[in-house]
Amino acid sequence: KVDSRMDVVLLNDLNFKIIDSAKQIRIKKSFDIVVAIYLLSLFEEKELKAFFENAKKLLNDDGILAISFLSRNDAEYGLGEKLKDGAFLFNKGQYLKFYSKKEAVDCVRKNNFIVRNIFEVKEKRFIDILRKNVISKSWVVIAKK
Repeated sequence: KVDSRMDVVLLNDLNFKIIDSAKQIRIKKSFDIVVAIYLLSLFEEKELKAFFENAKKLLNDDGILAISFLSRNDAEYGLGEKLKDGAFLFNKGQYLKFYSKKEAVDCVRKNNFIVRNIFEVKEKRFIDILRKNVISKSWVVIAKK
């Protein structure tokens, strides 16, 4: 239902949880969808593995995983201190990993999900290190168990 007084969409039976996806999750309920946008590029391998294990536990049998990875086509790619495999360390110690389309798909498949769709999204945002607005690019992946 839509409440026009507040411009808010109200959904019946909508339940959600905000959790630390890199730690072990103790939730017995399953969900139709797990969403992690602008998150996975912050994770190193161990945290990434934990995220996918938790997502698998949280999703019901027909559940959908909607995630994004920073694209190697992003304006920040190559600006930090190069680590390895598309990963960079930025000022203040921020770790970011950038993915090619193939790397994003392979990451999802390696963690036992079936990729249903992948597309690159673009958005304008301000980047501190460049001190200007740029076009940010990410891979959005829709997957199933």
